[in-house]
Amino acid sequence: MTASAEPAPASFVVTQPAATLQLSGIQTSSITATAATISWATNVPASDQVQYGKTTAYGLSTTVSATMTTTHSWRVNALVRITTYHYRVLSQDGLGHLVVSGDFTFKTSPHKP
Repeated sequence: MTASAEPAPASFVVTQPAATLQLSGIQTSSITATAATISWATNVPASDQVQYGKTTAYGLSTTVSATMTTTHSWRVNALVRITTYHYRVLSQDGLGHLVVSGDFTFKTSPHKP
């Protein structure tokens, strides 16, 4: 009698690709003569930073937050009254993917603090 062996069923491991880091809801709020709050969200936990200045060369930045979160907010201070500021936000996920927003602007208030 000849024994025939059935092939073992194949096993597969299905892995989902990591979500692509995305920025959303980029906005400024609480704008005064000398400060503004910049906030945004990411779809996966990420670090954050804001680059800002009087031109698209920016020149100023916040520190990079080491806290990985999906809601991001920075208060930028020591701004000049009645001045238009350019800014962009940066976030990096745990896999090292960095996303940089486009350029946004806001204008500080004329009212003295």
